[in-house]
Amino acid sequence: MLQGLRHDAWYVGHLAGVPLYVHWSVLLLVLLVMSGGGGAERIILILLALVIGIVLHELGHALMARWCGASGITITLWAFGGLCESRRDVERIGRELAIVAAGPAVSLALWLGCSALLAWLQAHHPHLVSDGYRLSLLAHALAVGAAVNMSLFIFNMLPIFPMDGGQLVYYGAIGVTGNRSLARQISLFLAVIGACAFFGWRTDLWAMLAAGESWTAWAAQLSWSDAFLALLLLWILRSAFAYLS
Repeated sequence: MLQGLRHDAWYVGHLAGVPLYVHWSVLLLVLLVMSGGGGAERIILILLALVIGIVLHELGHALMARWCGASGITITLWAFGGLCESRRDVERIGRELAIVAAGPAVSLALWLGCSALLAWLQAHHPHLVSDGYRLSLLAHALAVGAAVNMSLFIFNMLPIFPMDGGQLVYYGAIGVTGNRSLARQISLFLAVIGACAFFGWRTDLWAMLAAGESWTAWAAQLSWSDAFLALLLLWILRSAFAYLS
């Protein structure tokens, strides 16, 4: 679905023995974060948390793939996040589920870890969290890290193929039914419903319609980040139809 992406990317080194590449389109993600404002400190922390969170998420996939015997493993960062590629001799449902689940497991661990450390500091070392007027840099970094990795976990676990949640649905359906055609139909249906439901929730469409607001009022309050999300979801659905139809 993303053949050729790595060929237009720059090699930046190895991480835990896995080649890491950065695609030029990652600059669009940087511009999106910068457009959100919030001050230089917050923008830098969000960018750092995103890069670290995405790389470690993909490294989770990569290390599990290597442990399961895959070869040719690479990680590429690009505008819509990260991509871990690997080659497997044959498709085994249990192995595919393990590889797919490893990424969200890392994001969940980072989210809970940042949250737990911040809570522990507040309880035992409050002077490291705040001076009474504003959060310290450490506390701000932990709060941003928790929020970013929570978002990465939740977004990736949406049942929208080919995202992690959608792939878990697909391989899980194959494992339960033994019918690949039925699994594709289930996954494609959930991908469309999930994408529409998530976009409506994220942009307050459902809340505004429930409150009696018009479609025009909803469209008027959309932002650039909402447009980016719409583009991302459309690309995801295009990939879902290409693979599952």
